[in-house]
Amino acid sequence: MIYYGIALALFTTIGTLFFSIYSYRNFQQELVLTQDYAISQTTTLFNENLNVADSISDYVSENGEHIDNIRQYLQSSPAKYASFTLDQTDRTGEYFNWPMTSQLFYIKHPNMEKLVITFFNQYSAFKAEKGNGGYKTSAKKALSNDLIYSPIVDPRIQSAVGLVGTSFKKEVLLNKFRNINNHKYLSMLIVNTDDRILYKYFGKSVTKEQRNHIKNIVSKGHLNFSPHEYLIRSSWIDDDYRIITLIPKNVSLTASLNRILPIALSGILVEVLLVVIFVFTFKSYRRQLDAIIKTTRQVSENHLNVRVSSDNLVYDDLADLSTNIDSMLDAIKRYINEVYQIKILQQETQMKALQSQINPHFMANTLEYIRMAALDIGARDLAKVVYNFAALLRGNVDNKVMSTLKQEVDLVKNYIYLYQVRFPDKLAYQIKFDPQISQIEIPRFSLQPIVENYFVHGVDFTNAMNAIEINARKIENRIVIDIIDNGHPMSEERLQEINSYFTTDEIVANSVGLRNVYLRMANYTKNFEMKIANNQYDGVTVTMFFDV
Repeated sequence: MIYYGIALALFTTIGTLFFSIYSYRNFQQELVLTQDYAISQTTTLFNENLNVADSISDYVSENGEHIDNIRQYLQSSPAKYASFTLDQTDRTGEYFNWPMTSQLFYIKHPNMEKLVITFFNQYSAFKAEKGNGGYKTSAKKALSNDLIYSPIVDPRIQSAVGLVGTSFKKEVLLNKFRNINNHKYLSMLIVNTDDRILYKYFGKSVTKEQRNHIKNIVSKGHLNFSPHEYLIRSSWIDDDYRIITLIPKNVSLTASLNRILPIALSGILVEVLLVVIFVFTFKSYRRQLDAIIKTTRQVSENHLNVRVSSDNLVYDDLADLSTNIDSMLDAIKRYINEVYQIKILQQETQMKALQSQINPHFMANTLEYIRMAALDIGARDLAKVVYNFAALLRGNVDNKVMSTLKQEVDLVKNYIYLYQVRFPDKLAYQIKFDPQISQIEIPRFSLQPIVENYFVHGVDFTNAMNAIEINARKIENRIVIDIIDNGHPMSEERLQEINSYFTTDEIVANSVGLRNVYLRMANYTKNFEMKIANNQYDGVTVTMFFDV
C-alpha cells in the first residue's frame, strides 16, 4: 500500500509541476495576445482618425477658395470676415463659412475631440472642440503632441501650405481596452518617427515605480526598453506612427504563482486524503486480492485443480471476480483435456483456435464486468471509457476482411475518444459523411492507421489546438474521403517521396502503415487513388478516391 501512496505523491507532484509550467507558458501567451489585441484595436481606431484628418485636409484642399476663406478668418475681424464670405459667395456661387463648416465635421465624426488648422508662416491658428464653434488662438498654443496631422495642399501651387490636426476621444480607446484580458498589466505608447508621444496608457496594475521608469525612458527621447524587463510588442501605422506595448516580465511569474498556489494546496490536501483512504479502506481489500493472486499463481505453476475460495470475500466485486476466475479455470481445464485428445499433427492449429475462442470471450466478459461495476458506483465517464475500449478490442479480434464505412468511422471514433479521455479539452474532431454511403464496404482498418499517424507524429498535447476531421462524400460515381489534421506540415521533398512510392516496391521510413492501407484499398476497391498534401491548417490532408 505504501507504493500506492508514493506513486500518488509522485503523480501529484509531477502533475502540479506540469500544470505550473503550462500555466506559466499559457499566461505568457495570454499576455502576448493581450498586446496584439491592444495593438489591433488601437491601430483600427488610429487609422480611423488618420482618415478623419485626411478627409478634413482633403476638403480644405479641394479648392483655393476654401484655403483663402480660412486664412481670411484667421487674419480678419468678424465683420471683415463676414463681408469677405459674402463677396466670395457672390463670386463662386458657394457659401462657405469656416466656423460653421468645422462643426459639421464633429457631427460626421463623433469620436473627434479637437480640430486645429494652421498655415505656415502665420502666427494665428483655428482651434475647435465639439460644441464650442471654434476660435482663433496662437499657433504655438494650438499645436500639441496629441494631435494627428495631415497637410493642407493648395491646388493652385501643388504645395503644402498648412496643417490639419485632429485628436480622438481617449474614452473610446479605454472602453476597448476594458474588454481585453489582462489589460490591467498593460502600458502603451503611440509615438511618431521623432519619438514624440501622442498618447500613453497605463493599466491599473502598473505600479507607480513602473510608470516612473517608463516616463523616465520617454523623457530621454530614445525609447529603448530592455527585453529583459518587459514583454515588448510594437507595430507601425502608415510608416509615420508606432504603437509600443509593454508588460513587465515579473507579472507572468507573480500571476502564475497566484493561479498555481491554490491548486497546489488543493492537490496536497487531496493527496493526503487519498493516501489515508487507501491505507485504511483498502487494506482488507488488498489482503483478499492477494489471496486471488496467489490462487492464479498456483494455476500458472500447473496446479489446475486449485480454485479461489469466495467464502471469506467481503467485497462483492472480488466475489464476482473470483467466481468468474473459477469458471474460466474450469473452462480452461476442459479445453486442455479436449486438446490432449486431438491428434498430435493437429495440436498447434487446434490450440490457436482454442485461444482465439477463450481470450476475446474472457476479455469481453471482464471488460463488461468492469463497466457494470463502474456504473454501479456512478463512474459513468469510466464506464464510457471501458465501453469504447471494449468496442476497439472487438474490432481488432474480428477476422472479417471487409467492413462498412460506418463501422470504420465508429472504430475511429472509439480510438479518438480514448485519447480525449486522456487529454481532455485538448483535442477536437469532426466526422462528416453522407448517410447514403455509410454502408459502402472498404477493407477493415483503412482509416484508423491514418488517424493513428496523426496522434504519433502530429499531436502536441501541450496546447489545446489539436484537431482532426474526416469527411467522406460521393461525387458522381466516386467516393472521396479526406482525413484532415492540424499537426505538422511536411516538406515538399517528403510529400513527393511518399506520394510517389505508393505504386512502387520501395519502402519509405515511417510510412509502412500508409503503404499497407494503399495496397489493401487498391486490392478491394475500383480505381483507387491516394494523395497526401499539406493543408491551410498547418497540418496534413490524406485523400482517398475509389469508384462505386
